[in-house]
Amino acid sequence: MGKDLPRERPDRASNPRKFGPSQASVHVAPGQTEGQVVSVMRSILGRPRAALREAANLAGAPDDAMVEVSVVPRHGRRAIQIRAENAATNLRILLYQGFDGKRIVENEQIDVTETRRGQGIGTRQLARQVEQARRLGIAEIQGYAARNDETGDVGYLVWPLLGFEGVLPRDILERLPDNLSAARRVSELIQDVDGRRWWREHGDSLAVFFDLGPRSRAVRWLRAYLRRKRFSS
Repeated sequence: MGKDLPRERPDRASNPRKFGPSQASVHVAPGQTEGQVVSVMRSILGRPRAALREAANLAGAPDDAMVEVSVVPRHGRRAIQIRAENAATNLRILLYQGFDGKRIVENEQIDVTETRRGQGIGTRQLARQVEQARRLGIAEIQGYAARNDETGDVGYLVWPLLGFEGVLPRDILERLPDNLSAARRVSELIQDVDGRRWWREHGDSLAVFFDLGPRSRAVRWLRAYLRRKRFSS
């Protein structure tokens, strides 16, 4: 008592959205009805007025994409599968509720055609997806950050740079040099130049997640990246 508490800094991750909702065309998969799909989506999201269009938003689908939505089984429960495709990308996304009650979006497939890689297409997709997923109360985005030197897959490096987190597996921990031996998560490696350089050379495929909470390090990291690279919608 007697001293004012320091003012809490505003969360820059809560700035107004810059990428906005998807304008992609959305339809239900053959053999299912819009009523069936929307009912399951509303149940998962806990939003009785959610519309089918939210599927395109949760995928971060480009505006010119075609989006197909369906109900699929997952571990004895119903999930929403979202497929989105245009000339540059092919996306497959799952929306479901975990056993702990958390609402999860899982990026099963994020492919950018070889001729369009390096143009920030995946980054824009993720930025839109994060904005819309936070708006809809999703707890986290899960995925698999792959490394395949033959096919050119560099998700193991790109996704952590965009804010995804992952626990380092034992074989990586055993190979860390002394100056990086305290790291247990991929974020602890890529936060400095030495760690990023080591991970770029020695890193491997990794299960990752993107925290969408109100004080999320991942969201702040992504927004800082977007500002540095001057991304816009």
